[in-house]
Amino acid sequence: MPTRFSHELRTPTFALTTIGVVSLAATRFGLPYSPLVAFLAFLLAAGGVAMALGSEVTAKQEKWEWDGIARSLRRPTPTFWWQVCSHLPQLLVALWLPYCWYRSGGKKRGD
Repeated sequence: MPTRFSHELRTPTFALTTIGVVSLAATRFGLPYSPLVAFLAFLLAAGGVAMALGSEVTAKQEKWEWDGIARSLRRPTPTFWWQVCSHLPQLLVALWLPYCWYRSGGKKRGD
């Protein structure tokens, strides 16, 4: 029986977010490159923010230039807000991971 969110479970965002979460969990076990895999997965999933912006500009028949982007975002549609809000957590995690890596001293600076 299909669930209400069955479509969302088949999206690239769901797959990439799942890979990112599993990679972050693997970091606790010391698996090499798991933070890098998590960063890349979350960064790719966060690409949905750019896709939402592109679809908003296209839907309002503006040009993909700074002026067209600004004009299309004067009155954003509810669909745009839904898309941005659903991809914003991945973007925040993708930005948070390099910050944490930097604050922890990188790869023990000097190795």
